[in-house]
Amino acid sequence: MAGSNNNAVIVIKDIDDGNLRILERACSKLDKVLLPFCFLFSIIASIDRANLGFASIDLTAEIGLSPQDYGLGAGIFFLSYSLFQVPCNILFLFAGGPVLLGVIAIAWGVAAAAQAAINGRTSFLLVRLFLGVAEAGTVPGIWAYLAHMYPTSHLTLPTTYYMAGITAAQALGAPLAAGLLSLHGVAGLSGWRWLFIIEGIPSVRMGIAIFALLPRDAAHCKWLSAEEPASAVHASTEGGPSSYTALERGLLEHEITAELLVEEGNNYHKAVGHKNFQGTVLGYVTPWNNHGYDVAKKFRAKFTHISPVWYQLRGGAEGSDSTELSLTGGHDVDKGWIKEVRAPVDKAADCADGDEASKTCAANLDTPQAPLIVPRVLAEVQGKALMAMLQQPGDALALLVDEVEKHGFDGLVFEAWQAWTAMGLFNHADAKEAALAFVKKLAANLRDKNKILILPIPPVKPSQPQAPAAKLEDLLKLSDDVAGFNVMTYDYSYGRAGPNGPLPWQEENAQEMMGDELDPDEEESDRAGIAPSKILLGINFFGVDFVRPEKDKKAEPKRVPILARDFLEIMNKMQPKLAWDVESSEHMFKYKYGNQRHTVYFPTPASVAARVDKASELGLGIGIWDIGQGLDSFLDLL
Repeated sequence: MAGSNNNAVIVIKDIDDGNLRILERACSKLDKVLLPFCFLFSIIASIDRANLGFASIDLTAEIGLSPQDYGLGAGIFFLSYSLFQVPCNILFLFAGGPVLLGVIAIAWGVAAAAQAAINGRTSFLLVRLFLGVAEAGTVPGIWAYLAHMYPTSHLTLPTTYYMAGITAAQALGAPLAAGLLSLHGVAGLSGWRWLFIIEGIPSVRMGIAIFALLPRDAAHCKWLSAEEPASAVHASTEGGPSSYTALERGLLEHEITAELLVEEGNNYHKAVGHKNFQGTVLGYVTPWNNHGYDVAKKFRAKFTHISPVWYQLRGGAEGSDSTELSLTGGHDVDKGWIKEVRAPVDKAADCADGDEASKTCAANLDTPQAPLIVPRVLAEVQGKALMAMLQQPGDALALLVDEVEKHGFDGLVFEAWQAWTAMGLFNHADAKEAALAFVKKLAANLRDKNKILILPIPPVKPSQPQAPAAKLEDLLKLSDDVAGFNVMTYDYSYGRAGPNGPLPWQEENAQEMMGDELDPDEEESDRAGIAPSKILLGINFFGVDFVRPEKDKKAEPKRVPILARDFLEIMNKMQPKLAWDVESSEHMFKYKYGNQRHTVYFPTPASVAARVDKASELGLGIGIWDIGQGLDSFLDLL
């Protein structure tokens, strides 16, 4: 089995360093206050954000609001919510977490309750606008505050509690709203007015509690001892340019030490314009991980396509009969950054001089080509809206193509296939044909504008029987229309600790998509396939930490994604012994911390090199999620 590790020698390293014990104690104290806070804060914010939907029928009927006005009010909330996120985050630097979050909670509570006073179109729009402003700093504010309280390696748990609060709010919101709407007539008020008043009160009380209880940061935390705040200092793992390649620095060895990875993992060869891999290289950049933006600019010569994860195509919210579509995320578009990514590579600055890689870099740049900017659009359309979109695609196509034209993008990455597969869309002949026709039309409309379309798809050979799987017969119908299929050959292990994307499994998927090789004695192969150059092998730059309680060996491990900064912090503090899993071609290690055992699979230069080499051998391209999540030394291999 690809996930087995029979040949690896595993060393479990017990952590007994004094500073680590202090860190554990400090984080345990923080958890007792901040975990319930994250959970409650998330529940209250999510309920207040969604309660308009429950009140909509009675509200619109009572005040005579048209569907168009209601839609405008619902949308104006998200407009102000988006526009004020950055200013709110800037205020965090001056006011501090408790002040900002307290003000936000009180302001949105007041705004939420003020919806009870709506008596017409104007008041409806104004209150919704103010509510969006009030809630704008919620998400960036909570993340910034947690980052001031916890070290990076311990942010997972509060993040999980915050996300769990969203799920809890979804479960509680409907029955709570039903109960409050039943108060119709009490004190002469409509049920929907009681809904807004009562659900706004907890937000105000939460804001007051934040002022009273939460410290500005760990250094001002009264329930930590004098030595404990200092234990949260992050390890310095900043890298920089090197005169030696990853190979010359010993980073491609299977037997590699934590010390070497900490010292050299984030260093990269100075000739950032040198291109090792000659196939298509698609790199994703996520707004919540700013390092990816810097990687795209600095190493732009190594990528053929850059896909900023900016857009969502939305429609058909749960419980809604509306078929209206919206394209959100345009506020993330950064034209200045796009211009820098498209800037010509400077031989003098980006190729350095002297060694062979620098000379090859300069030769490659005699015919420079800027990477294509192809933002990802995540399709979040469901229900009646999805069927309407597939049957009458005109509006959706116009939204997408017009946005490409507006910003001068080179095309799109349209991510819908996995969701459509999970919905069972491809199990129904009519729905499948409509979905394929939609993609064909989207590709044709983009092609008419000299733009391209790339499709991310689930593996054709999934890691789990119940996991979504693409079918080659469907992909073949689109192979002439799209520029490439990015097969997501990672996230292999669920329910057990194991590799992220075993190389044999990744190759199996590529071979299945490529079909059978042409027999020299036959005019055509037995099984048609997709051109290798159109297959973009999915490579993860992130890793996974599988965590389980030490005393419960049968417990299913919790799957915690980690980035390079988390990985290097673990390497630096815990100095684990890494083992090379021969069957998956990935490094892994185990360690015990407190009362939990960790099994970590994180890509290393050796594992990335193995996949780049395999893609080169098969004539494939590669698609990387995401380029800011890995070690900078990975870029030497592209």
